[in-house]
Amino acid sequence: MASQLPGFPETAGVAVGTGAAVAAVLRLPLSAVVVATLLTAHTGGGVGPLIIVGVVVSYVVTLLLSRRPKSYSMAEPAPAPTPSPSPAPEPEPEPAGVS
Repeated sequence: MASQLPGFPETAGVAVGTGAAVAAVLRLPLSAVVVATLLTAHTGGGVGPLIIVGVVVSYVVTLLLSRRPKSYSMAEPAPAPTPSPSPAPEPEPEPAGVS
């Protein structure tokens, strides 16, 4: 599959694909760059920037696709109404003649 990419040598395609897959699964982009670079170290230094671009694109796309959309079908419960303060009870009149 990597040999069918236009403009990429086969080893560069494998390196970019490995880095992108590791970044998408583990969500650790620096580790993905290190793993892909170490696995394809014999290919030379020209593959490094391609691996970095592939990992960054894969990581950003993974983050964008994994966001949960807001669900409009289940509305958030309305906050409980605050009880209004009840009026103070009126004082009872004192009976006449009581001191």
